[in-house]
Amino acid sequence: MTKEEFFTAVAAYLGEPEYNETIGYGRWRRGAGGGRFIGHGVIRYYNDSNILVLLVTPHLAGKFSSPEDALNAIKSVSIQ
Repeated sequence: MTKEEFFTAVAAYLGEPEYNETIGYGRWRRGAGGGRFIGHGVIRYYNDSNILVLLVTPHLAGKFSSPEDALNAIKSVSIQ
């Protein structure tokens, strides 16, 4: 699973219409993208074995060792 496929699946589970990667980085260019899901939290995809999920709505925080594990966790809390 690629990074783009992962973030598209996360957006679907969170009820977002789509995921767009922000172009440009820096303190004042914050917005959707870069792992940010406005109203939900942050997901950092460092590599296939290191994914950090910090969601406020739905509540979920953890480090996952595969994209499938992270998606299963997000799916389980999103359904509730």
